Formats: sequence, structure tokens, C-alpha cells
Amino acid sequence: MTGLNLRLIIPVGRLAIDAFFPASKALEKIIGQRLKYSRALVVPLPHPSDLSRWYQNQEHRALIYYALEMIRDLNLTSTPLPL
Repeated sequence: MTGLNLRLIIPVGRLAIDAFFPASKALEKIIGQRLKYSRALVVPLPHPSDLSRWYQNQEHRALIYYALEMIRDLNLTSTPLPL
């Protein structure tokens, strides 16, 4: 098996986000940010659970929309993945 050629990593939820960002940072400081990890960009999103009230806050929701626009604007579909 060969290595993966990832261009985008989207960690969803605190546990996954903590693998790339400092665990001590609040989600407000992380969602809407991106970082480079090897050759891939990392764009985190909060967990979409109905039990979470985080995304129900209008300012937090704006951060989610910003992160989703960031992912959309990467336009990763225009470059085919190598086989």
C-alpha cells in the first residue's frame, strides 16, 4: 500500500481537532482557521451533534460558514487525483 496524497483534512469535533490544534484553545479560536499539515490543508469543523449548543450561537455559526466557504474556495475538484 502506498502513502496517501491528501490535499485536505477536515477534522470534525473536538477529539479530531485536538490532533492538529492545541487542545487548550477554544473552538472560537480554531473554527474558521486553517493550517498546513505535510502537503494537506487542515480546516476544522465542530461536531454537528444536536446535543451541542455551540453551533446554535449566531457568531459561531458564522465561523462555520466561513470554514465551509474556505473549503469550497479550495476548488479541489479541478485537479484530478493521481491513480
